[in-house]
Amino acid sequence: GAGRGFGRWTAAPLVPLGSRNWQDVDISGAPGGRLGFALRFPAGGGGCPEIAEVDELAEAESAAIKVGAKVLRINGLDVAILTEQQVRETLSERPLRLRVGPA
Repeated sequence: GAGRGFGRWTAAPLVPLGSRNWQDVDISGAPGGRLGFALRFPAGGGGCPEIAEVDELAEAESAAIKVGAKVLRINGLDVAILTEQQVRETLSERPLRLRVGPA
């Protein structure tokens, strides 16, 4: 019956999240080296920075690095909770793994 105790339970069914619309991009090289793109940060802070400019070389290396894409994670860290200064400091690390998603 109903009430307390160790009865049977059922979990909510898993809901598919849809297709993966992000891509991980690995960047190597010397710490502090050029990334090949520039970021635009949201006004007032908070949120994910957007790729504002891309060098031709960076664009050729990864289709995910394109103007308008959002940087979602840096080395596993959710950038939405980082300040602009923290994002810039983390981007100077190498190796670097960026998770980039659509605008």
